[in-house]
Amino acid sequence: MDRTAAQHLISAVLALDAPLGDLDLAVSEIPDEQERKAFVQALGDVFRLLNHGFILPVCREYPDLAPGDR
Repeated sequence: MDRTAAQHLISAVLALDAPLGDLDLAVSEIPDEQERKAFVQALGDVFRLLNHGFILPVCREYPDLAPGDR
C-alpha cells in the first residue's frame, strides 16, 4: 500500500472516534444490564476490528502513522 492510502485509512479510522464515543455513551444509558452488555460486546468488536483490521496492518508498514494518545 502506498503512503497516501495508508494516511487516508488512518485518518478515516480516527474520524470514527467521536461517533463511536457517542455510541458508547448511548449504550451506557441502556438500563437493562443484559441488553447493555450485549451492546457493549458488539461495540468492543467494532473497536477490535478497526484496530486489528486497519490500524495495526497500516502501522506495521508505516510505524510513524501510529496514532498517539489523542
